[in-house]
Amino acid sequence: MAKELEIEFKNMLTATEYQELINLYSDKNATHIVQTNYYFDTPNQDLKQKKMGLRIREKSLPHELTLKVPTTDQHALVEVTDHLTEQEKNDFLNKMIFPTNSHVREVLLENGIQIDTIERIGELSTDRLESTQHLPHLIVIDKSTFYGHIDYELEMETNDSRTGEVFFKNFLKEHHIPERPADKKIARMLFYKEK
Repeated sequence: MAKELEIEFKNMLTATEYQELINLYSDKNATHIVQTNYYFDTPNQDLKQKKMGLRIREKSLPHELTLKVPTTDQHALVEVTDHLTEQEKNDFLNKMIFPTNSHVREVLLENGIQIDTIERIGELSTDRLESTQHLPHLIVIDKSTFYGHIDYELEMETNDSRTGEVFFKNFLKEHHIPERPADKKIARMLFYKEK
């Protein structure tokens, strides 16, 4: 289990801006990842009401079952993650069985979530480039596909909200990218699923 503070900044991109950033950051400092996220909630949207998010990220092993829990900082979330084998991932996706000694399950119960009502609400696939060129700021360039729709997003993960925000705003200016708010991927996925 991993429990960490995730501090990130996001901005939507046009297809042209996305391609320009991919061209600039596809170098020895970059890692290319293809992943699918499966999202979960209860029929009453208990997680959404608590501003929490639950997902499985399917990628090269180990897969991840992650619960995102809000903090007082609008740019920071606590992420509680269980690492999953292929069998554990399949058990959760197909039968909603949590892995043995799941910390995600414990935190859900602590927050009053009825885990026996959790169900899959959607999925999306992401083609991701992660660049360590500007550490301690991790540049993440995403192309996500959900229900026939494609969008492009810039994320930046950092270890400090204040310095991260200054860096992110300067990064956007340097690359002539207007500030465009980015909803969470789960919100965008639900929007396109319902269209």
